[in-house]
Amino acid sequence: MVGELPKKFGKLTSLLKLMLNRNQLSSDIPPELGSLTNLEYLDLSTNRFNKLIPNIGGLLKLIYLNLSNNNFSQDIPFQMCNLHHLSQLDLSYNLLEGEIPSQIGNLQSLELLKISHNNLSGLIPTTFKEIHGLSNVNISYNQLEGPLPNSNAFQDARIEALKGNKGLYGNVTGLQPCAEEKHILKKGHKEKGMVHIQTKQMLWTLKKCFQYQLSMGEQCTKKSLRQPRILMLSVERENS
Repeated sequence: MVGELPKKFGKLTSLLKLMLNRNQLSSDIPPELGSLTNLEYLDLSTNRFNKLIPNIGGLLKLIYLNLSNNNFSQDIPFQMCNLHHLSQLDLSYNLLEGEIPSQIGNLQSLELLKISHNNLSGLIPTTFKEIHGLSNVNISYNQLEGPLPNSNAFQDARIEALKGNKGLYGNVTGLQPCAEEKHILKKGHKEKGMVHIQTKQMLWTLKKCFQYQLSMGEQCTKKSLRQPRILMLSVERENS
């Protein structure tokens, strides 16, 4: 098929599965396609579409949605996050921009998410942790930054599914460690330095104290000798 997608497809309201991938369809996806409320499987990948279905949030029975390899250039519509039965979502290889909507946590049935090779930016929403069944993600080659969400799908992901972003960090081999861990490491080095300095100071004080004790008797034991013990308690850990 070549050219625009015919609006008459919107009249096939009993349709459960629609596969129009690998054609040369272009222009916008007609809003009439949003009338296919019984649709469970929709594949429009590898075409030349420019604009997403305006009322895609009405396709509430969708389980599979593949819109990859097109020319979509707008934000991910938050209405897409109303598709509570959606199990697989592929928006990769487009020109999508803006931030990932925080409402994505509403996709409680989602197991696979591919949004790689777009222009998405900002932080990854923490609401991903609410999608307990999510097991496969690919967010590579965007402009995303900040920490990975506390979700097994992200924490167990391979670097290939995360690379090519602006500045992600987390407990994945190939990424920078999370900010909290860097802070702990930095603080640990600082505290080691403090202990080293304080030990030297304490030894010097004890040495002087004992020298004084030899010449002046035991008065040092009651006065000067108490201070080094207080120095040993001066290393305090900041509250996390």
